[in-house]
Amino acid sequence: MIAYRPEIDGLRAVAVTSVILFHAGLAGVPGGFIGVDIFFVISGFLITSIILRGLSDGTFTFLGFYERRVRRILPALFAILIVTTLFAVLWLSPVDLMDYAGSARYLAAFVSNYYFFKTSDYFGREADLQPLLHTWSLSVEEQYYLVFPPLAYLIWRYAPRVLLPVLLVILAASYGAACIKVLDNPNAAFFLVQYRIFELLAGAATAVAVHEGPLAIRPRAATALIGLLMVLLPVFLFSEETPTPGPMAMIPILGTVLLLVSATPQTQVGWLLASRPFVGIGLISYSAYLWHQPVFALARHRSLVEHPVEVFLALALLSLALAYLTWRFIEQPFRRKTFWTRPAIFRWAVVVSLAIIVFGVAAKQTAGWLGRDPSPAWLAFQASRQERDRNIPCWNALEKQGEACRLGLPNGPPTLALIGDSHAGALSDSLNNWLTREGRSGIDLNFKGCPPLLPDDGVMGACAEVRKRVFRDLADSKLPSVLIVHAAWSSLFAGPGFDNGEGGRDRTARMSRQTGLSEGVLKERIDRLSASIGVMLNAGHTVVIVDPVPEMGWQVPRQLGKAHYLNGKLQPSDASISHAAFKTRSTPAMSALGSLGAHERLIRVSPEAILCNTIAPSRCAAHHDGVALYSDDDHLSNAGARLVVERIAAELAAKGMARSSPAPETR
Repeated sequence: MIAYRPEIDGLRAVAVTSVILFHAGLAGVPGGFIGVDIFFVISGFLITSIILRGLSDGTFTFLGFYERRVRRILPALFAILIVTTLFAVLWLSPVDLMDYAGSARYLAAFVSNYYFFKTSDYFGREADLQPLLHTWSLSVEEQYYLVFPPLAYLIWRYAPRVLLPVLLVILAASYGAACIKVLDNPNAAFFLVQYRIFELLAGAATAVAVHEGPLAIRPRAATALIGLLMVLLPVFLFSEETPTPGPMAMIPILGTVLLLVSATPQTQVGWLLASRPFVGIGLISYSAYLWHQPVFALARHRSLVEHPVEVFLALALLSLALAYLTWRFIEQPFRRKTFWTRPAIFRWAVVVSLAIIVFGVAAKQTAGWLGRDPSPAWLAFQASRQERDRNIPCWNALEKQGEACRLGLPNGPPTLALIGDSHAGALSDSLNNWLTREGRSGIDLNFKGCPPLLPDDGVMGACAEVRKRVFRDLADSKLPSVLIVHAAWSSLFAGPGFDNGEGGRDRTARMSRQTGLSEGVLKERIDRLSASIGVMLNAGHTVVIVDPVPEMGWQVPRQLGKAHYLNGKLQPSDASISHAAFKTRSTPAMSALGSLGAHERLIRVSPEAILCNTIAPSRCAAHHDGVALYSDDDHLSNAGARLVVERIAAELAAKGMARSSPAPETR
């Protein structure tokens, strides 16, 4: 065994505290997620040190290594998983339970990172509601440790001198791949092991360098201070906008390496990390990491509003208390080899894993035991997920082939084009139905995260290329006569992040310290809007601008399902926001759109007039008779889009450009 270093437990305390505060939604730590990177480096360093010591003195065996991993990882994990599952069955809706069971099933095989890669976004709007989201990192570690020990053993036995160079080459390859992949597919870069092993290898390579002599662990006060700053500053300065893992990820990684080799208790930094408060939290850091996300997520599921940060700080303390009990009565006993034999511990691990998999399969086959609450609200919630993915094939075609999807009839000259971001895309199905009824054709030029504005000079990327083609086609008179233009106007002109003042806040509002746009940025966007619409009008097109859609601040289908689940019925005001909150939020956008002035071929359609003060007094409604008008917190569902398309049809009919016929109901 290697000598115990209390300062490493102190470093674990820094890592776990950062992650917990990040998941609590504390605005001051927008980069707290880098705590996982710190854990990876520590793990790579310690486990490699243990392996090298065993290889050197001839005590290393694969059975012994994996027995230690099982005793270290599984008892606390399975205990917390069992408790979380009991609460999930009692508290979660059928849809949410099915999601939870899916993640539990994958976790039992230590591939939950692949599950979340396929189904989630770590920084997405629903990430906070996933009780097992944090287990992606455990899966990455265990996948790494399936490969690393045999690799290290073979190199040590047959070519020990190349161990460090081989690790550095693999580290560089993984890091380079991550820096490339994070730009192309950030979700893959975040969750998949091949883009994360460089962090574990940073610790492993450090351990090899220390073991072989090129690097020594000794007190270096200045180096330790630099390492601490490299670890702490990203916690406060990084955010979900920081490409992760990407070039910047190397800052906390190298900072952790510097602390591992320099921050001994003889330095001030090492003395601080080795102090009792830090070591105390560090000792229970594994269980604290396991507990905090289920506690936070289940608390969010049981409330119709987002809890204030004070509640999450209290829940963080609860997580630490549960972590101490888990460490004291589960982790510690199971780590002793006298507590159960090796065959017994392996049998126990297999039996519990199989039980979890059976639970996951059963929950999937029964749709989350839908009979517990077969309300239409949850069925609508399930449908809303499909609605949110409806534009993906068209986005791919537009980006990769430059081909726009057709709306209405598949053949014939298009008479209408839809231009905008994903909020415009929310109108596509209803526009398709209406054009089909009219016997007409249109083209769909909506693209994710891409407002209908002239691209900035010199800006690269998929959005810029798509918009360049659109405005090039405008100049070449290749677009239809009617252009329907829509975007997330409120976000574009007021900045990201919306707090409805009633407990509903999207993730950006909770994590961002932004208070709006600077005057310069706002003016630039208004000027680009004016120029863009001017190009369309000057080219002779009729332009229909759909004004801002009220943002809700919470996931509407989920909120409606929770309201029905908790209260037994829905009220007209459920999941709605105050009209005043929408007015305040949309003021910059309405001012920007108003600056366009009047034009005989410019039509404005107001979702506000449709959704606000109509279904619920002084409120902007989120549902009508239990039918969700949104597919998430700010994109209209097909039902909501139908109401807007009806208004568009009426406006065009008034100008003799269409029959006034509503789009039929879809979902």
